Amino acid sequence: AAMLVVPRDLFVPRDRHREAFRDQKVTVRMPDGSTLIMPNPSFVAMAVERLDLQPGASFLDVGCGSAYVTAVAACMIGPSGVVHGIECLSSRLETARGNLRMLRQRLPPEHVVKSLAVAESVQAAISSVQLSLTNVLIPECTDGMVYDALYCDNTLSEEDLPAFLSLLKPQGRMVVIIEEDVLLLTRSGTDPHDYNREILTKISGDFGELEDPTPWEVQEAVQRIKQRELQKGLEKARVSR
Repeated sequence: AAMLVVPRDLFVPRDRHREAFRDQKVTVRMPDGSTLIMPNPSFVAMAVERLDLQPGASFLDVGCGSAYVTAVAACMIGPSGVVHGIECLSSRLETARGNLRMLRQRLPPEHVVKSLAVAESVQAAISSVQLSLTNVLIPECTDGMVYDALYCDNTLSEEDLPAFLSLLKPQGRMVVIIEEDVLLLTRSGTDPHDYNREILTKISGDFGELEDPTPWEVQEAVQRIKQRELQKGLEKARVSR
């Protein structure tokens, strides 16, 4: 039902609206030369269903791109939850922010939304979405926040999994792609290396690859962590006096 509230055509350029109503991926060339790929609606529906998004949950969309999946998740989780999207390219992030602004203007009335059995106050839910410019592969890219559910439709490698699993709460779920396998991973306990793995389906062709962080992004993140730990130490020393 959430996908009925979020019009997919709003998230593509005007000359691509017809494609938005088909069950196919849409590839958009950005002004900076990068490529934004929106997965087909049937893929998104399968992913959010298997993530079992509930009102009040916390959700992270990695490589949020157009923010279409972010918006669908927000409609399911509602304003009592937490919905974050991260993107490593500023051009895509600004596109995502613009799309969410337009979506707020085009949302159906609340009485219509309630009849579709999605989360209450969808307007508030979309308004509370937080989008950030960062890379999932840098240390503490979410400032220590962990989530009930994570979604990423960029292709990962096996080596990337620990970074992703560390962003999940125990029993948290994520849908990711490795090679041609679409996987549902469920973190089993406090150890991020302890998880269950299920192949949901296979895809031919991908929706884009995960971007590696630049050296300065990693260095900046490390400095930020050091500064935060120093601040914690100073605060602890003040309290103990």
